[in-house]
Amino acid sequence: MKEYNSIQLDDMEVQALNDIEQLTGRIVNSLAFLGDIEISETESYDFYSEVFWYEDNHVVGLYLRESSLKKLPKSIGYLSDLRYLGIFETKIQKLPSTLRFLKKLEEIVIFYDPVEFANFFLELPDIFQNLTGLKRFSILGLFFIYTPPSLFKSSSLTELSLECCFFFTDYTNFAKFNYEKKEQFEYNKLPNDLSYFESLNRLTLKDMKDVEFPSPIKTSLSLKELELNNLLNATNLDSCFTIKSLEILFLKSCELKKIPNTIGNLENLRSLSIYDNHVQDLPPEIANCKNLQELNISRNGFVKVLTILMSVKNLRTVVVDKHKLNIIPEEISHLVNPF
Repeated sequence: MKEYNSIQLDDMEVQALNDIEQLTGRIVNSLAFLGDIEISETESYDFYSEVFWYEDNHVVGLYLRESSLKKLPKSIGYLSDLRYLGIFETKIQKLPSTLRFLKKLEEIVIFYDPVEFANFFLELPDIFQNLTGLKRFSILGLFFIYTPPSLFKSSSLTELSLECCFFFTDYTNFAKFNYEKKEQFEYNKLPNDLSYFESLNRLTLKDMKDVEFPSPIKTSLSLKELELNNLLNATNLDSCFTIKSLEILFLKSCELKKIPNTIGNLENLRSLSIYDNHVQDLPPEIANCKNLQELNISRNGFVKVLTILMSVKNLRTVVVDKHKLNIIPEEISHLVNPF
């Protein structure tokens, strides 16, 4: 055992922290670990430097923010008890392959300010098949990121969030990408087969352009929640209505023009939101959504009487732009919550 910042830690962990300190020119601060915490929630801590959490003489969390750090040392692989890794607005452009040794890692959050780090490139190593404990992975920022094949084949992930970024599943496209000639490259294209995500419960895509969904889309039965928010010029968006395992489907500001009749296959669906799109009517197949309880159709083009909703047996709440509808049937008026 050795001491770092007055904390007794494993010798190799101290080596990793010393290497980070050498690269940043400042001490990595310490915090006692007081229970489970998601790195995505650490904004409330107002951190502006490097911080590690410790528990039982081991580093269990590492938070890197707003530093001159241009790379992570290979010795980060010595942090064998690390569970949480947050990288916020550093200058790191390539993560080391030694991350593959972090078998206990549960969450990775990578955030870059969309304004300050526009046109920033980040390369992830193809090591996600080794991170067998990884549960949550989040990317946020207007930058270009190489997402290797192993990320989309992670059997342990339960939550995946990609927000305000350009992701590449092909390295050649990533390495040669030219934004002025972007139509010549493939980006923001989801793999044809997402069924490798054996444990994925929630998938989130936000504030992105030209996202291409596979058609047909293959997913595992674990996917319960799909959140799509402000997707412009998305392709094959209708594929989302074929994911039979979905319980929550959220499509906000996705330029959706119609609900396909395949929605009738979503028998497990409990909540559906198509807020702020261009939909004018609902297909009769929505009556097959026997578990649907909540429906938000506000900020669309609905002007017709929504009599079809009378056949959705378990529907409890409908959020609508009440003033845009000529008539709301008396039979469902008690469900309507005007927006």
